[in-house]
Amino acid sequence: MTSPYLKPGDMVIEDRGFLDGETITKLKKKRKIDVTIPLRSDMLAHEDSLVTAYHLSFRRVTEEQTDSGEWEKHPTRENQEIKLIEYVDYMWKECSVPLIGCVVRELKKGKDGRGGRADYEHWVFVTTRLSLNGKQLIQTYELRPEIEEDHRQWKSGPWDMSKFTSTSMVQIVYHIIIVLLASYIPHL
Repeated sequence: MTSPYLKPGDMVIEDRGFLDGETITKLKKKRKIDVTIPLRSDMLAHEDSLVTAYHLSFRRVTEEQTDSGEWEKHPTRENQEIKLIEYVDYMWKECSVPLIGCVVRELKKGKDGRGGRADYEHWVFVTTRLSLNGKQLIQTYELRPEIEEDHRQWKSGPWDMSKFTSTSMVQIVYHIIIVLLASYIPHL
C-alpha cells in the first residue's frame, strides 16, 4: 500500500494467494492502481460469474439486460473459449470497487458440450480496469508467469547461457542468436 514504485494507472497482476477484496478496494480507491486476479472456484463471485456467462448479463454501459452473447476463441489457447462479464463486484462483498471479469472454459476430456456448463472446466479472471475487453484481460493476466520468470532470472545473478526457461518466442529467438554469436565470435 505504500510502495513508491506503484503509480496511479499501474496494474498489479496477482495470483490467488493474494486474493483480498479489501486490499483491491484500497489499491483502486486510494492509489488509483488497477488489479487483475483470478477468482477461487469456492467464491460466490466465481459462481455468479458462471451463471452470468451462461445466462443473461446486465450491461454496465446501457443499464439494460441482454443475452450474454457468444463465446469467443481464447487469444492464445486453442481449446479454450472466453466470455466477458460485468458486475462481478456484486457478489464479492469484501471488494467494493467495480470489477469486470472473463470466464474461460475448456471441454472436459470425453465431453462434447451438449451437457452444457457441466461439460466444461472453468476459470474466472477479474480486473478493476473496466476498459479491457475479454481478450485484453486474459492477455494481461498471461504476463504474470513471464514477469515472475524474468524476476527470478534477474535475482539469480549472472545468466546461465546454457539454460533458458522463458516462454516468450522473442526471448527464445534472442537467446539462440546470442548463443550462436557468442560461440562464433571467438573463432574470428
